[in-house]
Amino acid sequence: MQTTFNQEDFYQTPQETPYYNIGFQTDTQDGFIEILTPGLDKEDIKVSVSDNYLTVKGSYKTNPKEYTEQNIELYDFSRKFRLQNQNIKSVKLKNGILRINLKEIKPEVVRIEID
Repeated sequence: MQTTFNQEDFYQTPQETPYYNIGFQTDTQDGFIEILTPGLDKEDIKVSVSDNYLTVKGSYKTNPKEYTEQNIELYDFSRKFRLQNQNIKSVKLKNGILRINLKEIKPEVVRIEID
């Protein structure tokens, strides 16, 4: 099985980035990415694709002045993944985990007639 992602294809911002899993569905060989996004609603997360890079950004709306003591640090984040022959099939947010399902693009063979 060919690996969809290479470690050098990951880019991190200076801020903390969320934990993630990358895997394959055994029945279809389509890929998926799961990103830990506790406390975020779908309105707080932006997912985009440009030039074969999937970008996921999250923004927390907490105000540090609301707390007398704060031990839970929540960072806005941005993470990029390089897509290799995949399109986004679906994106779902459930129980603090953002799941991005990827569909493999199979190269189309075009037969060219010779004149």
